[in-house]
Amino acid sequence: MADELKNKGNSALSAGNIDEAISCYTEAIKLDPSNHVLFSNRSAAYCKAERYTEALADADECVKLAPNWTKGYTRKGAALEFLGRFDEAVGVYEDALQKEPNNAQLKAAMENAYSQAGNKAFFNPFADPKLMDRIQKSPKLRSYLSDPDFRLKLQMMQQDPSKLGQFIQDPRVMACVSELLGVNLDDAMNGAGGDAQDDKMETDAAASPPPPPKEEPKPSASADQSLTEEEKKANALKEQGNSAYKAKQFDQAIELYKQAMELAPTNVSLYTNTAAVRFEQQRYEDCIAECQKGIEIGRENNADFKLIAKALARIANANVKLGNLREAKRYFDKSLSEHRAPDVIKRAQEIERQLKQLEEQAYINPELAEEEKAKGNEQFSNGKFPDAIRHYSEAIRRNPDDPRLYSNRAACYTKLMEFNMALKDCDTCIKKDPKFIKGYLRKGACLMAMKENVKAAEAYRKALEIDENCQEAKEGYMQAELGTNDEQRRQAALNDPEVQDILSDPAMQMILGQMQKDPKAVAEHLQNPQVRTKLQKLIDAGIPITMSGVKVVICGGGNGAHVAAGLAALNGADVRMMSTFSDEAERISAALAANNGLLRVTYTDAGTTKELDAKLSVVTKDPAVAGKDVDLILLVVPAFAHAGYLRALLPNITPGTVICGMPGSPGFPFEVDGILGPELSAQVTLMDWATLPWACRLLEFGRHVEVLGTKESMRGSVRLGTVPSRVDPVPCLQSLLGQRPVLNASGHILGITLGSVNQIVHLAVMYGQWYNWDGKGLPESPLFYQGINEETGSLLNSMSAEICALAKKISDTQGVDLKSVLHIYDWYMDCYGKDISDKSTLATSMRTNASYRGLRHPTVVGEDGLHRPNYGYRYMTEDVPFGLVITKGIAEIFQLPTPNIDRVLAWSQKQMGKEFVRESAGGRVCGSDIGMTRAPQRYGLTTVEQVLGVPKQ
Repeated sequence: MADELKNKGNSALSAGNIDEAISCYTEAIKLDPSNHVLFSNRSAAYCKAERYTEALADADECVKLAPNWTKGYTRKGAALEFLGRFDEAVGVYEDALQKEPNNAQLKAAMENAYSQAGNKAFFNPFADPKLMDRIQKSPKLRSYLSDPDFRLKLQMMQQDPSKLGQFIQDPRVMACVSELLGVNLDDAMNGAGGDAQDDKMETDAAASPPPPPKEEPKPSASADQSLTEEEKKANALKEQGNSAYKAKQFDQAIELYKQAMELAPTNVSLYTNTAAVRFEQQRYEDCIAECQKGIEIGRENNADFKLIAKALARIANANVKLGNLREAKRYFDKSLSEHRAPDVIKRAQEIERQLKQLEEQAYINPELAEEEKAKGNEQFSNGKFPDAIRHYSEAIRRNPDDPRLYSNRAACYTKLMEFNMALKDCDTCIKKDPKFIKGYLRKGACLMAMKENVKAAEAYRKALEIDENCQEAKEGYMQAELGTNDEQRRQAALNDPEVQDILSDPAMQMILGQMQKDPKAVAEHLQNPQVRTKLQKLIDAGIPITMSGVKVVICGGGNGAHVAAGLAALNGADVRMMSTFSDEAERISAALAANNGLLRVTYTDAGTTKELDAKLSVVTKDPAVAGKDVDLILLVVPAFAHAGYLRALLPNITPGTVICGMPGSPGFPFEVDGILGPELSAQVTLMDWATLPWACRLLEFGRHVEVLGTKESMRGSVRLGTVPSRVDPVPCLQSLLGQRPVLNASGHILGITLGSVNQIVHLAVMYGQWYNWDGKGLPESPLFYQGINEETGSLLNSMSAEICALAKKISDTQGVDLKSVLHIYDWYMDCYGKDISDKSTLATSMRTNASYRGLRHPTVVGEDGLHRPNYGYRYMTEDVPFGLVITKGIAEIFQLPTPNIDRVLAWSQKQMGKEFVRESAGGRVCGSDIGMTRAPQRYGLTTVEQVLGVPKQ
């Protein structure tokens, strides 16, 4: 079985199907892990795939299993050369030659590695540990050491030789290189001598003056004496021809070379020089003919094999220009069989890559790819994962730009526990289509299997950026986060090159330093989207980004306000807790004083309970004390209390202040605009969040609060003001709250208002149960969600459809993003899909939702012990004035009929004894009790522009 897989791998490798070959060899190794040939073959395949580190590992294993088999050493040497470790490669070939001293292939490979090692040394002259001594002893260079700038450059080049390219224009550096290497660098830079013409052949001849044909070393005096008179004359004519070539006098150069050939017809260099001239004249066929003459004469006269190799390489280069890539590859291979010149090796590899690309392009056929994909899907369903990989690999060759194919193959590799290959396919999938969510989901699952929870969480977070309602991404993110503790996050951050780059970036270091001291100074920097992205990366990685000095007013004295104040203080903010309710501020202050001024916050992270003590700046009822120079106002109170706090803080709200509702609740921007007025409201930044981040409770009022649970993510929106805020709103709030919940701010701020589901769910269910009530008491309160019928479900569907139609009209006519507004059925599937047993209709989905089991209608029990509807419950008192009336008011301004909302609203206000919508005015939102609502009409907002807010987003 292992031999069969090996043969399949060999066939796949020969056909260029590298991934399939690797898969076959891997399966074979599982069956026969002591077979050194399998590791050798897979090493070769890894090299073809440019996975050189893995190729080296397999070659090492091959040598370990068969220390006397020299092919293993060849594989190891090749992998080391590809990794640029030429000195080590030389050592490997030397070891192999001790076992087979006459192996010509090993000798050629070692010669090439020696050559490459020499080239590498040439470009790293400053790596010499005795560098300073050599410069100090040089009369020409020692004076440079008195210049601190020059010494600094030397140190930088010693640590990083690539800096040489940055400093080479400094004449002192150039002089140093010349002396250290023992060459005249000025001559080398100007193109004197060398093999420059070979490089020239691969560039546009018109781009720069052509270099001269390669000049053979001038003969020494003794050698010159051995030449005949004809040969001496021939050499002189050749020199004249070279000079004419340099001057671009090509016809004259050809004539001089011809005259030289008549005197020295066996001199191969005359033919290669003539060919170089024909190359520059773009007469490539003539170039080839001259080289072939030179090769024929050279072989007849036993010429140096390097000259033959040069002529063959020149034929190859001419064929490249003629577009004959296969012929070019054939002649490059012939040249390398004579002499393995490093530049020819690279050129041959490049042509091979080009040929492979052309073959791959010719092989593309999307229709056949779909057929192979279908076969792969069938094999996957049958659990035949290697066969599925084979079909998916063929599909990829037929259509390499289809991200689905890489995603499917990644799933197979994951099943086979080949996680590295799965990750590679996931990354390719994402690269092909960054918006293809399945690539991130596959990557997250693979990383979870590898216990890389931090990286898995990042993959799932990116999936949620594409679709915030994706249940698989939500569940994956939650599992990854729950499986990760703070130490793991810290370690992952330290090992993450992207995080390291951010932390070592001088500009980011400056910004982070300023954030610690003065957030006002950094506000301009934080307007940069790149900076915001980097900060989010640090936050996601668990790197604490404290907001020292940010002045935050926490409005409220309840459970949520205690948590918000404690966390913000722990993260370095200047926290002022403000409560206007009765004597609440005094009681909190007294409780803190009795606890040494500390507010304790208890929470659980990854199964570990933590207790942290926070120090608040002040707890007060006085808005002048709380609001002095405030940067961020955080409203953590019910919607009905927002207006009181905003009016109290109004004298302290200035352009650039950030006002945040957590939650903001429907109509939040209208209330802010109405209280602040059009000019100031346009100059502040608003944040509106759909929910509170935590489930929490007070253990001791004013002293100790417990976080029972934290949401994984929180949806919201931002409306930027015309005056830049003093803190960047979302990163600032994220840093104050901590790593969770992940704040997802997107779309127009109106989406939070229209997207609220309570306004229709609670009221539609109340209407469905009680609109036709006969007034008689009931023995028990009816089930709220589980008791709805299809008629109520249909009403709820219709109300939701009206809101979606309103959102679509606003989006289409005004160009704003309201994608967060979902139909109620889609919302239920997103939030409760796994808890619903019957999803056939909206009504059945609500009735069979396990999360709703046992919840009943709000009722009051009379003296007779019977239940009657409680119209004073929050389902009516909050969801009408702070919900449905607002949506009706927006629809009115955009002139969109809402007959089903109108019906429920008319019934609701009747039961409440209120008038929000005036029937005598055609059902317009102008009733006598409009002052109780957040409808835009209450604040005089009656135009499209006013409803959308200033500035328009």
